[in-house]
Order: sequence, then structure tokens, then C-alpha cells
Amino acid sequence: AMLLPLLRAVASTLRWSVTGATTLTINAGVGAVTGTSVMVRPSATTTYTLTATNSIGSTSASVTVTAGSLPTITSFTATPAKVAAGQPATLSWAVAGATTLTINPVVGSIAGASAIVKPTTTTTYTLTAANTFGSTTASVTVSAGSLPTISSFKATPARVTPGQAS
Repeated sequence: AMLLPLLRAVASTLRWSVTGATTLTINAGVGAVTGTSVMVRPSATTTYTLTATNSIGSTSASVTVTAGSLPTITSFTATPAKVAAGQPATLSWAVAGATTLTINPVVGSIAGASAIVKPTTTTTYTLTAANTFGSTTASVTVSAGSLPTISSFKATPARVTPGQAS
């Protein structure tokens, strides 16, 4: 049997090529069919069996339509969201239903639910969560820049008696 991925509540077309049959039927509530295709909308993974019959007997073939959904990204954050250039920020995420995760620009190996980045310029990171039904993305920006420079800070005079203004 073949496996066909299908997003929940989306249609799939069952197609066949049969010769020498007087009747064709498909199980799973489809019933008698004619022609070479029929559209189905399974709400759960379903195995469809096509039975072709003539006066000699019948033969069958099966195909499974797998119902499922895209992965979900419930959060994708950067802490802190602003850093001095080259300093670390932690990207964290919560994802369900994904078989693979990628982050672009590439941050190295992705294991667990976080990764440390050290952007030298303001960078937008895109998390892609994928499975056999497709992919979902989310983005977060880490602002990177320069800290202010203090070129001078002094007290004149540097020594005073208690209570005396400088």
C-alpha cells in the first residue's frame, strides 16, 4: 500500500486504472465508483481499498491517506533582544509536531529548545519547523550594536572634606 500525506480536512484524489471489471467499489464509506478517480476528505488516517469485480471474481488494491497537520511554533524569542556586537543572546523556541528544525542564518547544531548566537550586526533569525505535511516559520530579531563610549569622567577636585562640594 502507498502512503500519501494529507493536511487534515483537505481533499485527496484517489486515482486508478482498471480493465476488465464490471463493478468498482471503495471501502471507508466511498462505495461504488465509476471512471478513474474520486475525491475523499478523511479526518483521520484512512486506508482505502479499491475492489474490481467481474464474472470471474474480484481483486483489490489499497492506498493509505495519512491525515495530519503542519508543525506549530508557539514561541520563538531572543533573550536579550539587544546586545553589544559579538555578545551572546539566547534564541529559545517551543515547537510541536516537527520532525526537523532549522534556523537561518545557520546557528550550528540545533538540539533541545534553545541556541546561543553572537551577532555582530542586527540579525533576524528565522526558525523553520517541518514535517511530512509542510513547514511553519517564525522570526525574531536580535539588535546588535555598539555600547556608548565614555571618553571622559572626572571630578575636580578629586579630594574634598566631607560635606564640601567638588
